[in-house]
Amino acid sequence: MKWRVCCSLVVVAAVVASVSECGQSGNHRVVFGEDAPLYAYPWMVLLGYRDRANPSWKCGGALINDRYVLTAAHCVHRNFTIPSGNGDVVALRVGEHTISIDPDCALTDAVPCSSPEDFDPEEVIVHPQFNKRAPVSDDIALIRLNKKVTFGFSAKPVCLPAAGLDVKSFLGARDAVVAGWGATETTSTSDVLQAAKVPFAEKSTCEPFYRNQLVDEQVCFGGRGNVDSCFGDSGGPVFQTHNELPRFTVLGIVSRGVRECGTPGVPAVYTNVAFYRQWIASS
Repeated sequence: MKWRVCCSLVVVAAVVASVSECGQSGNHRVVFGEDAPLYAYPWMVLLGYRDRANPSWKCGGALINDRYVLTAAHCVHRNFTIPSGNGDVVALRVGEHTISIDPDCALTDAVPCSSPEDFDPEEVIVHPQFNKRAPVSDDIALIRLNKKVTFGFSAKPVCLPAAGLDVKSFLGARDAVVAGWGATETTSTSDVLQAAKVPFAEKSTCEPFYRNQLVDEQVCFGGRGNVDSCFGDSGGPVFQTHNELPRFTVLGIVSRGVRECGTPGVPAVYTNVAFYRQWIASS
C-alpha cells in the first residue's frame, strides 16, 4: 500500500463520480436517531484496523466513486492514534449495514440481497496541510481502493458539493443527516448503521466549546438534544439532498467533538468538504 501526504494531478473524472449515478438512496424511508433503513445510505464505508482477517472497525468514510473513499485524515495518519485503534487501515468494507449479519437482507425480502465486500487500501492520500494539534485543520484524506466497486443497491457513491458551496444556504431550514457505526447511548460501537438528523450550527455558537480554535474550512452541526456523532463515526459523512434533485450531497466529514459526545447543546465539528473540492479532484 502506498501512503502519501502530497498529491499529483490526475484527470478530474477519475475521482469525481458522475452526477447521473451519485447520491441515490437505496431505501427512501428515512429514520433519524436510530437504526438506518437498510441501504438508505449506500455510500457508507467502514474502515478496519489491525488484523486484516478480523479487522477492528473504528472509523467511517464515504464512497465518492468506484475507487475512492473520502474520510478524515486523523483516521489514517500514521502519527495519530484514533480511539482504541491505530493509524494503519487494513480493510475497507463497502455495502455494510449490520456487521453481525451476512447478508444484511437475510431477514427481509423488501430489497435485493447482497453481501458487503472488503477492499484493501491501495493508496492513502492525506491533505498536506493536515494539522492534528490545536487548532485542528485540513482533517481530510482519500483512500484509493485496490479494485473497482461494482455499484448496486447496497453500494453507490455520494455526490460531492460544488466548490465554495454555502452549507447554510444549501440546507435552508432543513437538517443534515449524519450516519455511522459509532457509539450509542448503551454501546461503545453500534452493530447496525445509525442515522440522525443534525441541525447546522453557526460558528458563533460552536466556537466557544472549542476554545475559539475553529478554522474557516470547518463547519458545525448538532447541539439539539443529545443527538450527535460519536467515537467510531469519525471520518464518516454528514449529507443532505439538493433542493431540486433527490440526490444526497456530502457536506462535511466528522472531525472532532467534545469528550462526552451527545452533550446537550454542544455541536460537533466537521471538515467542510466544499473547501476541498479542487484538492479532491486533483488528488
